[in-house]
Amino acid sequence: MKHNLRGLSMAVIVAAAVAACGGEEKPDALLASAKTYLEKKESKAAVIQLKTALQQQPDFAEARLLLGQTLLDTGDAVGAEVELRKARDLKVSDDRVVPLLARSLLLQNKGQRVLDELGSVELREPAASAELNTAIATAYEMKGDTTKATAALDAALKDNPDFSSALLMRARNKAAQRDFDAAFQLVDHAIAKNPKDYQALQFKGDLLYVLKHDADGALALHRKSLAEREDWVPAHASILEIMFARRDMEGAQAQLAALQKLLPNHPQTRYYQARVAFLKEDYKRAKELVQPLVGAAPNNFNVLMLAAAIEMQTGSLAQAETYATGAMQRSPSAGPARLLLARILLRSGQVARVEQVLAPLLEEPSVGSDALQLAGQAALQSGDIKGAESYFARASKANPDDAASRTAVALTQFSRGNADAGFDQLEQIAAADKGTIADMAIISARLRQRDYAGAMKAIDGLERKQPGKPLPPHLRGQVQVSQNNIPAARKSFEQALAADPTFFPAVASLAALDLRDKKPDEARKRFEELRKRDPKNVNVLLALAEIRSQGGASKEELAGLLADAIKAHPTSVTPRTLLVQLHMRAKDNKQALTVAQEGVAALPDSPEMLDALGRAQVAAGEARQAVTTFNKLTSLQRGSPEPYMRLADTHVLLKDNAAARESLARALEVAPRHLPAQRGLILLDLAEKKPEQAMARARAIQNERQGQPVGYLLAGDIQASQRDWTAAAASYRAALKQGPTTEGATKLYDSLVAGQKRPEAESFASSWVKEHPTDWAFRGQIAERALTRSEFPIAEAHYTAIVNAQPNNAIALNNLAWITNRMKKPGAAALAERALALQPDQPSFNDTLATILADAGDYKKALEYEKKALAGSPQNSSFKLNLAKLYMKVGDKAQAKTHLDDLARLGDRFPAQQEVNELAKAL
Repeated sequence: MKHNLRGLSMAVIVAAAVAACGGEEKPDALLASAKTYLEKKESKAAVIQLKTALQQQPDFAEARLLLGQTLLDTGDAVGAEVELRKARDLKVSDDRVVPLLARSLLLQNKGQRVLDELGSVELREPAASAELNTAIATAYEMKGDTTKATAALDAALKDNPDFSSALLMRARNKAAQRDFDAAFQLVDHAIAKNPKDYQALQFKGDLLYVLKHDADGALALHRKSLAEREDWVPAHASILEIMFARRDMEGAQAQLAALQKLLPNHPQTRYYQARVAFLKEDYKRAKELVQPLVGAAPNNFNVLMLAAAIEMQTGSLAQAETYATGAMQRSPSAGPARLLLARILLRSGQVARVEQVLAPLLEEPSVGSDALQLAGQAALQSGDIKGAESYFARASKANPDDAASRTAVALTQFSRGNADAGFDQLEQIAAADKGTIADMAIISARLRQRDYAGAMKAIDGLERKQPGKPLPPHLRGQVQVSQNNIPAARKSFEQALAADPTFFPAVASLAALDLRDKKPDEARKRFEELRKRDPKNVNVLLALAEIRSQGGASKEELAGLLADAIKAHPTSVTPRTLLVQLHMRAKDNKQALTVAQEGVAALPDSPEMLDALGRAQVAAGEARQAVTTFNKLTSLQRGSPEPYMRLADTHVLLKDNAAARESLARALEVAPRHLPAQRGLILLDLAEKKPEQAMARARAIQNERQGQPVGYLLAGDIQASQRDWTAAAASYRAALKQGPTTEGATKLYDSLVAGQKRPEAESFASSWVKEHPTDWAFRGQIAERALTRSEFPIAEAHYTAIVNAQPNNAIALNNLAWITNRMKKPGAAALAERALALQPDQPSFNDTLATILADAGDYKKALEYEKKALAGSPQNSSFKLNLAKLYMKVGDKAQAKTHLDDLARLGDRFPAQQEVNELAKAL
C-alpha cells in the first residue's frame, strides 16, 4: 500500500526519522535545530522543536526566550507574552527579554501595561535600551501624550542613533507634521544602515505613494520588502490598497491569493477577503467575512468602516450607523468616517445630524467637495434652501473639474441676477451627468425662488435618474407642503413609503402632518407600524419617545422607550444621553448617574457619554469624581474648549477658583477667542473682588471684536455688579450702537429702572417697541418685569400683543391667563386651557388653571389640575400648599392634613409656615 507523504511537514518527517533511529533529541539539539529552521525562515517547524524541548525541560530559559521571540515574529503576541514572562522568571537578563515583552504588549494594545510595568526598567545595553524606549514612546503616543512620547523617542535615538524602529517612528511623526523632507531623510537613513530592512522599505513605499503619488515606485519597494520577508502583512496591505485605488481587481486578487497562501487565517487576510467581496458587490459574502472580525476587533477603525459600508449597502442602516459612529469615535479626526456616517444619516433621514457630523470637515480651509455636497443635500432635505445653495456652490469651487464644480459656476449666475442663465447651465449639466448634484441644485434654487412648478419639473428629472427610489416623491411631498397642498403631500409621502416601507423621512413627514392636524395618535401609530417592520431602528424609538413626551407620557413610559432603543443599539449614544437627561430633569440624579455609568462602560471612548457622566456626577453631588471624568474628556476632545469649560464650572462648585482659572486658560489656549471662557474669567474676577481686572478683560474683548456689542455688554454687566447704574447704562447704550440686540435693550431698561430713572426706562421701552415691532422677546421681558412688580395693566398689554402675534406661545398664554384672573376679567380659564393644550405636562400651567378654577368656585375640577401640577413637580411646596387648601375646600381633611404635615416638616426651608400653621389649626 502506497502512502502519500507530501502532506507532512519537514519537521514531522525529521522527527519520525530520529525516532526510527531509536533515539530522542536532547533539548540542546532541539534548540539548535530550531535555530536552523529560523535561518531558513521556517518558523512553524522551529516552534515545534522549541515546544518539544520545553516539554522535556520546562526550565530551559534559552528555549523559552527563543520561543517567545519566534511567536512574536509570527504575530502571536499573546503566546509570546506568556513565554517571555516565563523566560524572565527563569532569570533571562532584562536586556534580552524586556524589549521583546514590551513589543508583545504593544501588539495587544496594552500600552498602559508597558508604562506601568516596564517604564522604569533600566537596561545596560544601548541597543536594548533603544528598543525599550521606542516601545515606551509608542505607549505614550497611544495615550495621546506627545510630549512624553517625544522625550522617550529622543532617549531611544540617543541610545542608538541607527535604531530602525525609532527612526521609522520619528519619520512617521515628521510626516504627520507635514515635514516630508525630514521623513524621507530618516527612512533613507534606516535603509542605508540596513538595505534589507523590510519595515523601512515598506514604509518608504507608503511615503512615495501618499506624498509623491508614485504608485510604481511604491509597488517596487513593497515587493522588495516582501522579498526580505514574504509574510510581512503591512507590505501586502499596501500593495492591495494601491490595487484598489487603481481599480485593478485582477491585481488585487492575485496579491490576496499570495497572502492567503502564506497566512490563510490572519485577520488582515480575512479583512481583505471581505474588501474584495464588497468591491465585487457580493455583500452577503462580505458580511460573512467581516462579522467575525468585528467580534474579534470591535475597536478596529478599518474593520468598523468596512462593516458600516456593507450594512449600508444591504439596507441595515441602524447597524451601519452604529459601526460608523464607532469608527468616528475611534478616530474623531478621520474624514472618511464622518463622510460615511453622513451618507448613512442622509439615507436614514436624520438630516438634522448630518451637518453636526460634518462640522469639523466643513470648518477646514481645504474642505473637500464630498463633505460640502452631503451638507448641501442635508440642507435641501431639511428645507434650508439658502444653506443648500451655499454648500453646493462651495462644493463646485473645491473640485472645479467635475459636475459639482460646473454646478457651482452655474449657481454664481444667481448671485449676479442671471437666474435664467443659471438654470440653463444647471439643466445642461443635469442632462449630461448621471449624478444628481445638478438636479439637487436646481430643486433648491427653484424652491428658493418659490418656483414650485420648476421645482416639480426638476424632481421629475431626478426621479428619472432614481426610478423606484423614495427620495424624489419625498421631495415632491415637501414642495406640496410648501404649497399648503396637504392631501397631495400625503400621497407623495405615501408613494415614497411604497418605494421603501422603512424610509424614515417619509414616515416622519406624515407624522408631522398628523401632528399639524392635531392627531397625535395617528402620528404615534405610524411610528409603531414602522417599529414592527424595523424593530431595531433607533430613530423610530426616539421619535416615539418624542411624540409620547409631547402627549404627556409618564417618565416611566419614556424611560422604557429609551431603554428599548439602548437594547436595540447598545453602541448608539443618543438614547443613552437622552435617558440621562430624562432622569436629571425629573431630579432622579441617582438613576441618571447609573445610566451614565453604564453608558461609559459600554462606550468608554464616547465624548458624549463622558460629558453626560460628568454632568450626572455633578447633579448627584459627586463633583470631585466629575473632575476626573471631565479630565478624561479633555484627552478625547483635544481641539475643543468645551471640556475645559465643564471642568471650570465644576471647580467653581468645589470653590477651587485657582483650578477654575487654569481650566479657563486651557480653554483659551485651544480657542483664543472663546467667549464663554473669557466671560468665565470675568465672573471669577468679580467673585474675587477684582472689578478693575474684569473691566480690563472686557475692554480687550471690545478691541478684538470691533463692531460687535458683546464687549460693551460685558462692561455694562461689570458696572451693574458694582451698582454703578449710570456707567452701566452708558455701556449698554454703547453696545446698542454696535448692534441692536434684545439683550442690550433689556439690560439698558433694567439699568435705568435700577438707577431710579423709571420714566426714562419706559420712554426707551416705548421707542424700542416702535422701532422693533417684532422683537417679542423684549416685550416678554418687559411684561415679566411688570408682572413681578404687580403692574398688571402693563404686563397685560405686552402679553396680549405677544399672544396675538404668536398664538402658540404657551408661556405668554399662561401668564396672560394668570393676569386676567388677577384683574378679575373674563376669559382667564380659556387662555389657561390653550396654554395647557400646547404643553399638557407643564406643572406650572396646571397650577395656573387650578388657581383660576378655584377662584371661580369649581374646587373639584381645580383639585384635579393641582394634582397634575404636583405630580409633575413633586418637590414643589407651593403646589403642595395649594393642593392642601383645595382638599380643605372639598372637605377632605385627611388628605389636607397629610400635605400640611409634609410642609410643616420642612420647617424654615418653606417660608410660608405661618399659613401652614393657620390652616392646620382650622382642620
